[in-house]
Amino acid sequence: MNLSDVFEETTTGTLPPSRIDVETVYRAGVRRRRIGIAARAALVVLPILALIATLIVAMDPGGDEETADIPPSTWVVHQVGGFDQKRLWAYIEPCAGCGFELRTSDNGGRTWTKYVVREADLKLPVLTTGSGGIAVVVNPNEVRVSADGWGVFRLAQFRAEPVAAPSANSPVYCNTEPYENANRMRVEDPGTVRIIDILAQSLGPAPTQPPFACLAAVRSPDGSILAAGRDPGTGKPAAARSTDDGYTWQAKVFEPAEPLDPGKPLVVTDLLGSTGGAAVVRFQQDQWTGLYRREAGMWRELRPASRAADHFVLADDNSLVAQAAGGAYTVNRPGDAVFEPISRPKGVGREVILGSTALPGGGHVAYNGNHVWTSADGRSWKAVGLG
Repeated sequence: MNLSDVFEETTTGTLPPSRIDVETVYRAGVRRRRIGIAARAALVVLPILALIATLIVAMDPGGDEETADIPPSTWVVHQVGGFDQKRLWAYIEPCAGCGFELRTSDNGGRTWTKYVVREADLKLPVLTTGSGGIAVVVNPNEVRVSADGWGVFRLAQFRAEPVAAPSANSPVYCNTEPYENANRMRVEDPGTVRIIDILAQSLGPAPTQPPFACLAAVRSPDGSILAAGRDPGTGKPAAARSTDDGYTWQAKVFEPAEPLDPGKPLVVTDLLGSTGGAAVVRFQQDQWTGLYRREAGMWRELRPASRAADHFVLADDNSLVAQAAGGAYTVNRPGDAVFEPISRPKGVGREVILGSTALPGGGHVAYNGNHVWTSADGRSWKAVGLG
């Protein structure tokens, strides 16, 4: 059974999707040490221990307490997203090897609705729109959309003509395959920025294209479209931004510190947008990494590029938080040229984040193998209940 069949089965079945009740969030017990103290010394030692504990908390504001509020889930979390901190979705396995499922929540994770999604390629994006609907990119030329409160999925119709007036915050992606019509005539080349209008249940190319073959595209929280790719003339990495749904683009070709091999693939590992036109893009080819940041209308390269950074979050204050393997955190603040060490973000504990996204309705959502967090600002996080 392929993903298309599963969505048809979901939409035509006689039984509604089941509700999954998440148990009431409970507090994990605070770790306690049993210390044997002679009765005659208790009045002296206990105030000292209390003072030491207070100092330890003050020195480590990240803490594990917020993560410990919700124990690790039995779910295996592969991808998360949503519209805002209440309307969320998660691609999960309810247990290792149990098969993939799409779960959605409209109350911040207190309860979840289940949709069976077998044989899904989880590396393909799942996107959200300002209306709160979901678009599932089954493959570059097959997109399923749901605009009825996260319920029924229908096939989005491809239209060769450009999407002239999409619904607000309609999601975007890069088509990586040529598209042929019923007469086997090519009507679209690979590397095209596409817009998915979930409310219209259709998709098509942006009115104009950036001056390069697109490798990645994303709708920024400020409503602009960001695209990243490779300049066709020089083979150098490039990025572009559109504030009018793809009618015009502001493009930038970057100058890597070392020459790239035009015969080898160039990979976009991160493409992040924030308010006020801020953006971050990271490219990789072999051992080379290029990290570029846009602020105040200008792009600049950040060094060191920190290839060791596993994950980036572009917070609402436009500070770029980087997490390295092992959980060490650094930050690049607006206008700064370097990354500086910082404490663990509040609410994350010692967990390593595998991925995060800015939500079109405000806030952020992040995950690892068995945790999900939401954040109002991208700096402080709160664990979400799972099944």
